[in-house]
Amino acid sequence: QAQAAAAAQPPAEPPASQATLVTARRVMQTPVPPIPMRGSPRRSNSKTKGAMRRTYTVLRPWPDFGRELASLLAQLDDTELLFQGFGLPGAATRTTFMPAADEGEVRGPMSFVCLIPNDVAKHMGLDTELVGGGSNRSASCTDWVVRKRPPGDVPAQPGRPDPKLERLEQQVLSDKVLGCVEMKGDWQWDLAEGEDPAALPLERKAALEPALQQLYGDMVMDEVAVGMITRHNVTVLVQRPRDPGDKTLVISPGIGLDQTLLACLLLLVLAHERQGWKADLSRDKVPPTPPDGPHAPGPAGRQPDQEHGPGTGSGHGQQPAPGAGGGGDGGAGQEPPAKRHKSHAPGSQGEGGGCPATEPAASMQPVQEVVEVGSSGSNGSSTSHADPGAYASPNPLNPMWPQLCSFASVGLTGQVISGTSYGKVLQGSVDGTPAAVKLFDLRFRGAVEAMQHEWRLYEHLGRQGAQGVVAPRLLRAGQFPHTGALFLALSDEGDPLPAGGALGAEEREGVRAAVRGLHAAGVLHGDVRRANCVRGAGGSRVKLVDFERAVILAQQGGGDPAWVEAEKALELAAVDAL
Repeated sequence: QAQAAAAAQPPAEPPASQATLVTARRVMQTPVPPIPMRGSPRRSNSKTKGAMRRTYTVLRPWPDFGRELASLLAQLDDTELLFQGFGLPGAATRTTFMPAADEGEVRGPMSFVCLIPNDVAKHMGLDTELVGGGSNRSASCTDWVVRKRPPGDVPAQPGRPDPKLERLEQQVLSDKVLGCVEMKGDWQWDLAEGEDPAALPLERKAALEPALQQLYGDMVMDEVAVGMITRHNVTVLVQRPRDPGDKTLVISPGIGLDQTLLACLLLLVLAHERQGWKADLSRDKVPPTPPDGPHAPGPAGRQPDQEHGPGTGSGHGQQPAPGAGGGGDGGAGQEPPAKRHKSHAPGSQGEGGGCPATEPAASMQPVQEVVEVGSSGSNGSSTSHADPGAYASPNPLNPMWPQLCSFASVGLTGQVISGTSYGKVLQGSVDGTPAAVKLFDLRFRGAVEAMQHEWRLYEHLGRQGAQGVVAPRLLRAGQFPHTGALFLALSDEGDPLPAGGALGAEEREGVRAAVRGLHAAGVLHGDVRRANCVRGAGGSRVKLVDFERAVILAQQGGGDPAWVEAEKALELAAVDAL
């Protein structure tokens, strides 16, 4: 009777983890839940603003893209039940993500979406995965990257990592980037499903060019062959030829939500297949466009020639869209912390100015030279010379704008030393001197002002004979092509002091001597902490870095001796607290 009663019962439902399992082919056909349009007008000024003119030469359609997607789908296994589809958290009736107000609210859902193609790619034996671009994973400031998957799971180490080991780890990671991804809002990337960006009318194509140029600059910097732009609901894939001199971008039509997962998988497949291209796509071999250098925004945020409208496809490209701050997406996660004093606006300090010549910028001569500080740093003089790796002045209407310099002029390796509020610090060399190349990416608000502020500080320290004594030497200053990033190439003075543990008496005294030397040069650092105190091998002198908060005393409260002495005492007290 018991057996008969049990047989009469309906079969038990399988556990949810088993009931939702599908094959690789089936899961890649799952439509991605959409991000609905906002019901109210956006009040933020978040938008992709062009940091510089277009430097890719032409946009071409991706031939047979639909057939390529269909071929990839047909190759996927349709027998093993290994993958789960989407299940949005919340009510059972929820079928969409929340409307996005900024880029951060686009990146969040995509981090959820990319789990599926990453797992399918791993099951296929591919060694590529989509991950966020944070944690200094790439030389560029792209939102996400396709990287080479680490071999196995690396257990987390307790406590803070050793700075030298952390630096080596970052350098290894930066060499593993195989693709770049830019994530935009619908207000930044106006493209519908099925539309071909290469065939759009000129005005609509021009509206897409700031985001495309941003992606292209990141692809050049990271030396990768493939990329993607997505606003979640519509996605495009982009690829470059293997010849770095060919600056054609091949772009797919707009991909809808029903094929988003498959498009992400295709990106992973192409990145895996073209790993060998990375050595050929040297950033040093990509020529600038136009030949005299792109026009860049001025330090006060004005876009030169903005009244002239878009280019005509002649290779000179689209003029950046007007916008304050010299560029930037302005989305969540892009706004750096407020670290600067109020007086650090461009032009507020007379020390050195924004022109790389040794004379003040008031001379208003076009920038044709690059700053190079004497090797000893003790004579207080700055010398300038023509840079063989530099192009003509990028902005003849604004002579305070730094000169456009090649990546090779600072020996850029692309390996990441550390991250900053405005970009990355990359490994390089200038005339055989190891350099830390500090980038100021124009997609971050305040990057222009921050670069010019630090430039003026280093020029002031050079005149005071303090470069190479209490701070690194300024070897070169300029702007890179394609990315538009501003940079300061500084002598590499070693690694930061250990973040944990007690500071030795010798190290503490070295920091105190550096702070006192900085004060003697008429500068307050404003941010004395271990991460900003570096020391090379062999017991070399401790030097201070990162002058974002620094002030020249003669220009801020220098007339009040009581204020000056109080501020100096506070910084020396900070040394005792390290």
